[in-house]
Amino acid sequence: MYQTKYLCEVFDISRQTVRIWAAEFAEYLSPGATPEKGQQRNFSDEDMTVFALVHDVKQRGGTYENAHVQLKNGQRGEIPSRTTPVPSEPEVNLTSLRSQLTRLSDQLEIAMKERDDLKIVVAQEKALRQRADEQYAEAQHKIDELNQEIGRLKASLTMKNTENGAG
Repeated sequence: MYQTKYLCEVFDISRQTVRIWAAEFAEYLSPGATPEKGQQRNFSDEDMTVFALVHDVKQRGGTYENAHVQLKNGQRGEIPSRTTPVPSEPEVNLTSLRSQLTRLSDQLEIAMKERDDLKIVVAQEKALRQRADEQYAEAQHKIDELNQEIGRLKASLTMKNTENGAG
């Protein structure tokens, strides 16, 4: 099945021309080519041959009347060689979804790498914090030892001053 966009591309005509031709030559077309209002047009291979004939007649300067005569006689046109159907909406959606899935998968991979990098940074920071805590404890212990030594020296100095003053 072919959609309006594809016919526009193949026959180099506007969407409006597709609508006009579909209405004018409806008797030669499948029901999908002239759906109820609000429905999407879908053209069969046979519909494409009708459009090919009409296109050929118009290209040679003919009229709709000329095309009707030929169609009534069973004539049909040759479908141009480029007949790869335009993907239907579900195929377009599937392609779009695959693209989104690939993009999201790439983003997930990046996020997981960033998470792993952050885990390493957190582990490094934890090790640095632990080392800093150990150094702080050692420094505090030295300060305590030095304060005790200062206290002993002060006491010793006080005793010597007392002895020197008494003697």
